[in-house]
Amino acid sequence: MTGHMKRTVKYALILLLLGCLGASISMVTGPEWRRRAYHSGKRTIRVLLGHRERVMREPFTQEMIDEQLYAPVTDVFAIHKKIDPMLVSPASLDRAYENLTVLEQRVSGHISIVEYRLENQRYTAYAYYKGNGLSATAARTAFILMPQTGSNVASNIFYQHEGNGYQDIMKELLGVGDMFVCVRPDEDFLAIHNGKRRLELTFVTDYLINKGGSYSGHHLINTLAVTKWCQANYRKVILLGWSQGGYTAFLNSLQSHPASAVIASGYSILFDTLYPSDEQQVVIPGLFRIYSKQNVFNIISRSGTKYLFTYGKKEDGIYGREARERLTCSFLSKLPSVTCAIHDEGHIIQRDIVLPFLYMESSQPARN
Repeated sequence: MTGHMKRTVKYALILLLLGCLGASISMVTGPEWRRRAYHSGKRTIRVLLGHRERVMREPFTQEMIDEQLYAPVTDVFAIHKKIDPMLVSPASLDRAYENLTVLEQRVSGHISIVEYRLENQRYTAYAYYKGNGLSATAARTAFILMPQTGSNVASNIFYQHEGNGYQDIMKELLGVGDMFVCVRPDEDFLAIHNGKRRLELTFVTDYLINKGGSYSGHHLINTLAVTKWCQANYRKVILLGWSQGGYTAFLNSLQSHPASAVIASGYSILFDTLYPSDEQQVVIPGLFRIYSKQNVFNIISRSGTKYLFTYGKKEDGIYGREARERLTCSFLSKLPSVTCAIHDEGHIIQRDIVLPFLYMESSQPARN
């Protein structure tokens, strides 16, 4: 029996005893009153235990993978202990790359673990890792992939499951450099789970927003920590992201200034006007104040990062409009470091456009 269940039963027994005590001192002292008090206490125990079972069952609705870092949670206090360390102020995002300090990095099997400190708090960033060994990193390229919207996306990318969105791009790039696939909290092997199912993400995102934090802000800063370690240990770092992962890669690049970044259907200057999103998207209070389209233009103009933006003609919504009207492409066209490509397909990362760019960029001398 867990500690929380023991406390629940304890409180119910106290209520039962108080009921019996009340019966004994009441003017009504017959057996019928004592029987009612006893059964009232039993009902209280059943109600409280039933409420606990619902609380621990209803939030866990999502599929989880077999490989897990954390043990199952057994009560709401254990859930809280997993979520609360994700709390980071959105104000920390501005200059987070500059302000965070990487404390250590280690590899456990196929998982890269980066410990870092930001504003006197210690955090841990995780990524799937695949390469030829870190001993040869000084002459290699690190590709950092950001997962798009979906369930357990990073593991699907890493294990190259069908429909993971990156097609065979990851397989192709392994001959060029080492691969890091960033993992979002409460996803993949970082699931908050009850042993069978993963915690619904809204329980994490809404709690953090109400506490003044941001789930996607925490994830973004984690990716900055992974990038900062790679920048210090690889000859060249290239970011790659599609859809929500593209926006994460783009925001990361505006602080980390990698050698190159591929943003596939991941950013639009229309975000300043309209930003369709849900809890799985990038939602950070004050984000568009920090990264308005003009601020974005100014940052890129001073950066040495080479960008590739892609959009598909068969896409819906904002990115479909980008493909038709070239709004972002036109806005950034004066910047020599920016390349735009429009393809004939839908909301995908287009292999035939992206791979030649990545091969070319990985072969170029490192830019200071």
